[in-house]
Amino acid sequence: MYNQEYINFGKRLAELRNKMNLSQKDFAAKFNMPQQTYQGYESGITKVTLSLLKVFAAFFNVSIDYLACGTNEHKLYNTQEIHEIWSNKHKEILSLYNQLDEGDKGEIRGTIRQMLKDEKYSAKKEPSEM
Repeated sequence: MYNQEYINFGKRLAELRNKMNLSQKDFAAKFNMPQQTYQGYESGITKVTLSLLKVFAAFFNVSIDYLACGTNEHKLYNTQEIHEIWSNKHKEILSLYNQLDEGDKGEIRGTIRQMLKDEKYSAKKEPSEM
């Protein structure tokens, strides 16, 4: 059985998507993801990551609490926050990444993890990221 929180999240996600008159296919295409992946989010089968939750919240201009927890508060993001969350560079990277097979995706993630362990990158981290 699926976790009720993910089912509730999926219902809220579908509700917001429908308010924008977008099909699942069109919505998935906006995020360069397969329609089946998106269907998994709406059905509660696929667990959404925190980063994607942030992106969805920014897209709908609602708070993460509203989207994930079903609160009735619509804490809106300002335009600057939306641009910071979902820039054109992110879209391009995501699009390219999604074209890779699972093995190559794993290699990319491993390379990024290894790079972040490098002193060159660890020195740039904010104290809150450590």
